[in-house]
Amino acid sequence: MKTVCLAAIALACLAPVSIANAKAPLVLGEAHSTDALGPNTQQHVTVNSDGSIHAVLQDGALVTTIDMQVSGNNVTLTKRDELGVTTSMMDLAAGARFVDQNPAVAAIAEQGMSTLRAMRAARYPVRYGASPMGSGGPCGAEAQNMINAGYAAIIACSSGVSIGCLMAQNDYNKAVAAYNACMDSKFPN
Repeated sequence: MKTVCLAAIALACLAPVSIANAKAPLVLGEAHSTDALGPNTQQHVTVNSDGSIHAVLQDGALVTTIDMQVSGNNVTLTKRDELGVTTSMMDLAAGARFVDQNPAVAAIAEQGMSTLRAMRAARYPVRYGASPMGSGGPCGAEAQNMINAGYAAIIACSSGVSIGCLMAQNDYNKAVAAYNACMDSKFPN
């Protein structure tokens, strides 16, 4: 019993040390748009090198933050607003199976998303800013694709999980994989 208590105390003391030594992800870049989610709205999306995204969506005085974390085929969206905190999870593998089993639904959703993206891009241009690691880094094109796909995923998922959100998340997951593959080829372990 005494050994168990001492081990628990040691682990409790070491936990903050390991958290303090963990490196924060590097910012690949940012995307900013105005009015893309309605009049008087601002969208600011920060994409990090580990695939996580932090977004601040402002609608007048109301501010919503969305944090997105990709882990393999799982995506976790945490949305904070004046009503509280909502967490949603998506299984991209299950979503891919649904899309494969329902190609007509997927085609309609993809056509709708493409039309929406084209209309939004024509009317509400997005300003992108890549950090030196993103644009000037060894995998600049892949980083920019990841930033673009991350912005699209946040905008598609801002109102909740849907088939459009799933498809945008799949595109983002592919962009993250391409960036990671490029970085692994440039800096092998």
